[in-house]
Amino acid sequence: MANKVGYTMRLDRELFEKFRYIADANGRSANRELEQLIRKLVSDYEAQNGVITSEDLTRFFNPQQN
Repeated sequence: MANKVGYTMRLDRELFEKFRYIADANGRSANRELEQLIRKLVSDYEAQNGVITSEDLTRFFNPQQN
């Protein structure tokens, strides 16, 4: 799992079950489906706002160092 992070999320059970249904219909696990959705969200954001750089991330995660 090099360079991977885990994230715990709480969701309404019915919403998550519907999400798993959709993931299965797309031939993916729930985890892989979520990863694809996040990739699309980032891609769409960057298309509208420009690429998020490593400097942007550093400023975001370390605001006291600015």
